[in-house]
Amino acid sequence: LTVLDLTTEEENRKLSKLSETLAAANDGLELAVEKRHAALQLVLDNTGDGILSVAPDGTLLSERSQATTKWFGEPSIGEHIWEYLTRDDKKMAQGLELAFDQMASNILPFHVAAEQAPRRLQRGNQAFSLQYRNVSNREGLDRIVVLIRDITSEIEAERAEQAAKDLHRLIANLLRDQEGYRQSIEEVTQLIEIAKSTTDIVTSKRVLHTIKGSCSVVGLRKVADYVHDLETRMTMDARLPRPDEIRNLEGIWHELLLSISDFLHTEQSN
Repeated sequence: LTVLDLTTEEENRKLSKLSETLAAANDGLELAVEKRHAALQLVLDNTGDGILSVAPDGTLLSERSQATTKWFGEPSIGEHIWEYLTRDDKKMAQGLELAFDQMASNILPFHVAAEQAPRRLQRGNQAFSLQYRNVSNREGLDRIVVLIRDITSEIEAERAEQAAKDLHRLIANLLRDQEGYRQSIEEVTQLIEIAKSTTDIVTSKRVLHTIKGSCSVVGLRKVADYVHDLETRMTMDARLPRPDEIRNLEGIWHELLLSISDFLHTEQSN
């Protein structure tokens, strides 16, 4: 062998050794990354809450907790958070998309933009709270972490507590002025019948507004709140109430009458 051949062979051995060393280092790095990812996923899955990692443009990243997948399912590749969380709720989707645009634009401080983002989400029979956290690097906003908590039981407890308070107030008003209360009930019952049959939007608005006012005065808050929300939807869409909305109103009304029927009958018998 010539000196040149020996030199070349030595260089090849060195390159081969270097290649093996780099391969081993790469395998070690990949293993370390996998372990780190597994550890992070373990933490996410044991929080009990929903956690989503989202790119500034709203695209879902790979990091998410087990609870998130349980509540909302597996996301599609490249899916945006407003598509993933809201499904068929177009208004909520638009609000969430606008919120992410504001949070990523850096026009407002992140915490200010986050405070204006949707804070609650209704998905079927479940209710969720939403919070937003920014993760930044030297170049700026890197991602937005969305914290999701199931508050269904809390809302149900709040509603039950409020319903008990409303019923107590309602009965107190009834016992204080039985005759006036019965007249109010008769008036609202008649107005609901008008609301069911009218096709004139002006008449419909006037009747619903009167129902809301009468119910507020005598403590029928649940009816008043429903009518208020209905009026808001009608104004936004410039329309009459839908038949199902009037049926819901009628159902809430009959439910309340049933809850005080014993007191009404007692007073009538006296």
